[in-house]
Amino acid sequence: MNALNMNKQNRVSLYTRFNYYSALIVFSILLFSACSDKRSKEIIPDVDNIKIEVNLQRLDSLFALSDKNKAVSSIIEFHEDNPFFSEIYFKTLVPIYDNDKNNFEKNLMDLLENEQIANLIDTTQIVFPDLNLERKKLYKALQFYKHYFPEATIPNFYSLISEFGVQSFIFQDNKVDGVGIGLDMFLGEDFNYKKVDPRNEAFSDYLSQNYSREFIVKRCMEVILEDKMGTQRGSNLLSQMINDGKMLYILNKILPEEKDEIVLGFNTDQLAWLADNEIEMWSFFLENELLYETSQAKTFKYLNPSPSSPGMPAQAPGRTAVYIGFKIVENYMKRNPSTSIQELITMDDYQKIISKYKPPRK
Repeated sequence: MNALNMNKQNRVSLYTRFNYYSALIVFSILLFSACSDKRSKEIIPDVDNIKIEVNLQRLDSLFALSDKNKAVSSIIEFHEDNPFFSEIYFKTLVPIYDNDKNNFEKNLMDLLENEQIANLIDTTQIVFPDLNLERKKLYKALQFYKHYFPEATIPNFYSLISEFGVQSFIFQDNKVDGVGIGLDMFLGEDFNYKKVDPRNEAFSDYLSQNYSREFIVKRCMEVILEDKMGTQRGSNLLSQMINDGKMLYILNKILPEEKDEIVLGFNTDQLAWLADNEIEMWSFFLENELLYETSQAKTFKYLNPSPSSPGMPAQAPGRTAVYIGFKIVENYMKRNPSTSIQELITMDDYQKIISKYKPPRK
């Protein structure tokens, strides 16, 4: 599910046989490549001396209070104490706000007494009786974030019920940023998301495989980085895959101890296939002259979550270009260790970044 991002003021074919490689391309690749098929783990900086505070408020827990009258009064108080968050939540995500307080209270009560919503609230509380693990992981991730972005401020965090609307979003929360976390979009593999709306592609298996709590901190840091980096996907496949690769590279730096499946967003089998076929994928993009393709219709599934990548074997997941983009950026940063994260973000000389990329020989 794409994150909901607010601006600063209102932040809210045919399937062809897969061509494995042409003789000239393969020769050059095999000549210069080095063996490596796992995401490298560099020395992790010591960030223990960086002190921060994680402010995480659980609006969802107020919805779950057994005394509905107390729940309504507590939510009203929360609304008044957190006006910037409430502006987004009660007017956009769950649009039940009314200028008349009595009407607002009635709308809240109607929501809490709705059977489907009540079941969703109960399920969310069962899966998330507390967020202690997430607080600890956020603390560590934000330490690394401050290490790489010393000038950055630490956002406030709010957990909520989004009625399956959004996983995370960032907004202007008074003088700092705020990050909303839709816990109902992280209920895990035991929750049947297809039953929510079988016709909605957002609940397909290839997307819902990432709808579990272990992705919460990754998604929070991702929306923070998206806001930090700005919109810079570019006009052609090459620029988009490298910019997305930058995101994954920086996420890897901020979540250095997290599993590849979480950081990169592919399951174990998909990652194994991608690692085993890096040469073939790169050759495919070259041979089919896709790097400078600007048609979104032709590049969409190579850049976004999809069941497959057109023209590649059935085992190839969507987002193959993003994986290659990550490997290109990783390769560039290994060769240029003096390049800072901030410098990487602003680099738009894609030919320079890609110039010495050679997939590893198997």
